[in-house]
This record gives sequence, structure tokens and C-alpha cells, in this order.
Amino acid sequence: MFRNLIFVIFCSFCIVVCAQNNDSIIKISKGAKDVYNVGDEITLELQVTMPEEICNDGMDNAKVYLSGLEIVEDWPWTQEGKSSWSKELKIKVIENKKRQSKITVFRKADKGSFFSQLKLDVNDDNSN
Repeated sequence: MFRNLIFVIFCSFCIVVCAQNNDSIIKISKGAKDVYNVGDEITLELQVTMPEEICNDGMDNAKVYLSGLEIVEDWPWTQEGKSSWSKELKIKVIENKKRQSKITVFRKADKGSFFSQLKLDVNDDNSN
């Protein structure tokens, strides 16, 4: 029990330390709502700024994970500056029992990583 608690604290600390110098933002650019219904489509803009020494291999290592969502359209990462990248993503809310959907963007590198997550509330009455 105590070992699990130590592990959770250590992981939380690592996420904070790794993410503190990086700026990762998930913005809803089209289709923003307070609560979504199954079938709703949302266009997102992913923006990442990291120190130049971490960004030398681009965004090929970046992963996008979805829960309660599916990708409708996926644009490639584009470099905005020496250490700034952006990407558009069109997603659709799908049936799920949790009443919440999530998109998580993660990139691990030797010299630092980033993590960003956006949670969307989903209407429990999926009759639209």
C-alpha cells in the first residue's frame, strides 16, 4: 500500500517536472459546447512549444490518444518556429458509458516531455 502511494507521488512529480518548461495547448476551434452529444464533431487546434534542444527531431514522437472520440480528419504537424508546432484534428464524439470523452497529447523525448489533456462532458441521453 505504502509502495503504491510512493509510486503515485513519484509519477506525479515527474509529470510536473517534465512539463514545467513546455507549453502544450489543446484548443477547440470549431464546435465548442458545454456538453456534447454522440455524433457531435469538433475541430481542435493542438499547439506545442518546447525548448529548442528538445524539438530537434520534430513531432514524429507525439502521440494522440482518444477516449470516447474518433478521428474524422487528421492534419500533419506543421512547424511554426524553431520550437513551436501546431496541428489540426477533427474528432467525433462516440458512444461511451463514462459521460466524458478525453483527448490526450503526449510526446516523450530524452531531454524532456510534454503531456496535455482535454476532457469533454458528454450528455448521458444519447438520443440527440
